[in-house]
Amino acid sequence: MKKMLIGLLAISMLAGCIEDEFNTDLIVDDFETTAGVAIPLAKSKVTMADILSDQTDMVKYDGERIILFQENEAMEYVGINDFFRISAQKVSLPVSFILFNSQEEISFTQSLNFTIPSATISVMELAYSISAQGSNLEAPLLLSLTIPIEDGEDRTVELEVRNNQSVVKSFSGDRISLADNKLNLQVTFKPLNDEATYGTAIGNIDLELGDLSLSYVKGTMGENKVTMDEGSYDLDFDVLNDIPGDIEFDDPKVSIIIDNGTPFMGKIDTDLSGVLNDNSTINLSSESFNMVAKADGEESTRSRHTLHKGNSDVKSFIAKTPDVLKYAGELTLNPGGVVKTPIELSDEDRIYIGYGFEVPLELKLNANLEEEVVELDDIDMLDDLTKASLIFNVINNLPIGASATVNFYDEETASVIETMDIELAKPAKVNSEGKVIEPGEAVLPVELSESQVESLRNSEELRITVRLNTTDYEKGQTVVFEKKNSLEMQLVIRGKVEYNN
Repeated sequence: MKKMLIGLLAISMLAGCIEDEFNTDLIVDDFETTAGVAIPLAKSKVTMADILSDQTDMVKYDGERIILFQENEAMEYVGINDFFRISAQKVSLPVSFILFNSQEEISFTQSLNFTIPSATISVMELAYSISAQGSNLEAPLLLSLTIPIEDGEDRTVELEVRNNQSVVKSFSGDRISLADNKLNLQVTFKPLNDEATYGTAIGNIDLELGDLSLSYVKGTMGENKVTMDEGSYDLDFDVLNDIPGDIEFDDPKVSIIIDNGTPFMGKIDTDLSGVLNDNSTINLSSESFNMVAKADGEESTRSRHTLHKGNSDVKSFIAKTPDVLKYAGELTLNPGGVVKTPIELSDEDRIYIGYGFEVPLELKLNANLEEEVVELDDIDMLDDLTKASLIFNVINNLPIGASATVNFYDEETASVIETMDIELAKPAKVNSEGKVIEPGEAVLPVELSESQVESLRNSEELRITVRLNTTDYEKGQTVVFEKKNSLEMQLVIRGKVEYNN
């Protein structure tokens, strides 16, 4: 925003490079050694479109209306691993070694319970690992597990199990059948050494399924609360970051964007806050809102909840221009358990969450800009200046005006040797809607006193601090910046030179 505001008043040019040659015109001719000079320090004409031309990723236009915006439609997502938060029960399998003296193997069916909050799954495709560890074993065993697979050959997994050693194998792509969230395994133990004779010891094998990651589910789900992990999003509004002083945007908006790829509707409670450049935080209130279910035949259906001045404190939030948006929340999926029929979901059936910011350039502003510097070292003519004035020629079609404090700075003493307060530009007149109807046009001469001329000769720099006010700020008027608004401004030092040869 600093670039924009300084551009509005062409102050950026004051700090730029001054040409080596200056236009001069003879304004007095009573002495041959006396000449009148006009030194153009800066001249500029800019429109709002010019000023914002390098902000095209952050600016859009609605006719003449200027809107700063930023949008990321898919910052985070939740999917079936968030909806069906599965975990498997660890089981301990006893092994009676004495049985191996009369039979080659021991076989039995073992149910492995899955915990799946608010849901019942009949089929799941997943990546997983199987781990087994033995204790009090008289001899190493070959453990065989037969896993029921939907519409296919059952998978058989073999693990060699030894005392106090863990063995792990990983798998993926199996569509495993469950019954009431239970996996019914066929378990077989067999000694690795068939010729041994065994005593009465009872060994044990700890069996566990872990590293569970779903890629497909078939089942039913009731009302399900899903916690959305906290995250952060850099707000790349450089055009707003350096706004000084008191600023109030009329109707900024923050949108929460939901793309739902599931057949469930939902309710969303968000927790939003901003991190300022001093690392302090500011909260952004938001009421709960509903997410619509995916329409039949569509990949996803979008819901958008917009925070505006009528339902939130977004005006004060945007006025603080946070650098980072922090977000978290809770999603209540299928509230009331309305969808009761079995559904099928894959990992691609996700709910994406995004955020959007839309800030029309309709505002009130009262601010001091950072100090700008005009270098005077290379203007030799100033050494012979006896009379001088600063002349500001302004045609202002912007609903903002400016005044300035000019400090004459002496580098040798590292001090300010003279101070002037001047008016730079009168704001354009606006109508009741805040749109410009008449430019603020003026030639504003600022006559320098003898002491100020002396200070100018003895200064290496002009240090200028600009104060900005939008039109009728003191009356509470909100003004509208439009693409066509422009400012033409020229700053000249005009004076009398006496050469002392």
